[in-house]
Amino acid sequence: MFDSAVFKVPVRYLVTLALCLLLGAIAAVGFAASRPVTFSAHTVLYVTPASARSNDNLSQVLSYVFDSMASYEALASTSQVLEGAATELGGGVQPDELLAGLAVEVPTGSSMITITSTKENRGEAVDIANAVGGALKTSVVELSPRQKGKPTIDVAVVQPAEDDVRSNGRHIMSWALGGVVIGLAVGIVLARLLFGPAPLSTLDRDPSLSNEN
Repeated sequence: MFDSAVFKVPVRYLVTLALCLLLGAIAAVGFAASRPVTFSAHTVLYVTPASARSNDNLSQVLSYVFDSMASYEALASTSQVLEGAATELGGGVQPDELLAGLAVEVPTGSSMITITSTKENRGEAVDIANAVGGALKTSVVELSPRQKGKPTIDVAVVQPAEDDVRSNGRHIMSWALGGVVIGLAVGIVLARLLFGPAPLSTLDRDPSLSNEN
């Protein structure tokens, strides 16, 4: 009556798969639930020529800006910037500690710099992102070319960290789905190791039956 292969798989195979699926889901959900919720704060800087001081050599200044953008990602993790950020935070944190959960993104062909700080505490994430952004802004200007003793580029904070804070949830359902997939794979392997290949039909178990006509 039932011709589906599902009903021809031995119970021990199905039980093994079900147990592995269940254990995989439970383990994944438990791991996800144990992870703390974090907050990511984003500070965005915009690097431009200083309009009042770069009119005579605007093309050179623009070329310098775009040639230098890639280096600002590395500049953000230097002691110069981190010490400046630590000072801005009041000196209660060591410069190297700011690197944990810190990311700097400089898209190719753009003059935007995004500093992201991810922490378990929302206020801490905001403060660090703003402090690193402020220290990086100062360093970028200080390292820029001078004209009549003044920097030829400006750096503006177009988005302070408090204006873009995102909560990173535990995503329990996604972890559960991943656990089910892994559990299924482990279950298949385990069932084959314990019981050998699963016979899918009577003909597979006894080939001689196929000649009974």
